[in-house]
Amino acid sequence: MEWIEGDIITRHQPGDLDDALRFVEGIFRASQDAGASGFPLASEACLSAIEICRQIDQRFDSFISHAPLDQALVDIVKPAYAAARDTIASELAAPSDLAPSQRRLIPADFGFHNAIRQRDGTVRYIDFDYFGWDDPVKFIADFVVHPAMSLDADERAEVVARLTNALPDSVAASARLRRHLPLYAIRWALILLNAFRKDRAAALPVDEDARSAVFVRQWQKARDMIERYR
Repeated sequence: MEWIEGDIITRHQPGDLDDALRFVEGIFRASQDAGASGFPLASEACLSAIEICRQIDQRFDSFISHAPLDQALVDIVKPAYAAARDTIASELAAPSDLAPSQRRLIPADFGFHNAIRQRDGTVRYIDFDYFGWDDPVKFIADFVVHPAMSLDADERAEVVARLTNALPDSVAASARLRRHLPLYAIRWALILLNAFRKDRAAALPVDEDARSAVFVRQWQKARDMIERYR
């Protein structure tokens, strides 16, 4: 452990994205090093489409009953989820885990929200608790979709191009990303509604108007994410 002197990054600067991508490209290369196989799976690894769906289903089941939330799930989220599942019906019918040769070590929950800018401008990345083996497509999806990242369309395109091209199976990875991205967006939309999980709902305001205000604020973010990546 070491102390890093600096400031949390609230807005990334020109050059920061290139720096972050070079960091990730280096980790992808290091995945081939001797001894790398000793790392465990990353937290909530998704090595198959059916695992992504299992995690989404689990999140649906984790919510308390709250009338506006219940309606939003029925009217918007579940139809979007059904449509996304339809596009991967063949994968769900014959599930299989991603081949070990296509997996990479990934710094899960990576981004500028987990970085510190030192006094000399150098960016240091922190919080690798979830690090491990996973489908690199999940990492790419999380990186562009993560609500704390605030990437514009050109930056998202650069992330996808750079990181898929860093993989030996870049064509297959790009196709898998196109198929799975709507599912990852739905997964993140449900994460944005975590305040209404059964294990967290005790922290919600008791006043119904205040509770509804929390829902409205988080639902707007969740709905925007689903629509953007539908």
